[in-house]
Amino acid sequence: MQVKKGTNNMNDVGPFHGHYNMWLVFLSFAIAMVSAYVSFSFAIQLRFQSKQGEQIWLLSGSCALGIGIWSMHFVRMLAHSLPINMHYHIGYIIVSILFATGGCYLALTYIHYGKNPLFTLLFATFFMGSGIVLMHYIGMSAMASVIVSYTSAKVLFSICIAFIASFIALRVAFYTNYKLTWKVKLMCAAFMAIAITVMHYMGMNAAHFYPKNWIQR
Repeated sequence: MQVKKGTNNMNDVGPFHGHYNMWLVFLSFAIAMVSAYVSFSFAIQLRFQSKQGEQIWLLSGSCALGIGIWSMHFVRMLAHSLPINMHYHIGYIIVSILFATGGCYLALTYIHYGKNPLFTLLFATFFMGSGIVLMHYIGMSAMASVIVSYTSAKVLFSICIAFIASFIALRVAFYTNYKLTWKVKLMCAAFMAIAITVMHYMGMNAAHFYPKNWIQR
């Protein structure tokens, strides 16, 4: 695609339009679901651990979920092909991993140690939802080959999805009278994976990709 260098007219250079590799889309969903299932399993084991073992299980659960969410995001980014060679900023990628894992760690920590169920659930939702949102949009900023602009309303909607999904998944997993059998954990993991998927695609739908030498007026 030939781009007029230094153009300041948005109509001179339209946004890039990508397409999805559906096999990678399905793979990313499977990664999100497996990581959520493993994380919930680790979190349940916290109830039976000594004080010395709690941090190991907290770290294991948060890493499983956080890195799983991050892996889902970047596999899905690979599934979205743009008509240019894509490069990424490694620094932004590392920061996005830290936010995803850190958000999950704080959420699971509040779930485990919190005394007031309502406030514990709200704080845990805030940390997990924030981790997912920051991971996604910082990860998008890692795209070094394009300029990304966003539709504000769709971004806001994607953020709402992340927080609502986090609330429901944590509520069902940790604050119901259901015994957390593998079926219940699988249901929670599937819901979490679907919600993260919807949030991701809403965020991607809010994004418009332009060449690096595109200048917005």
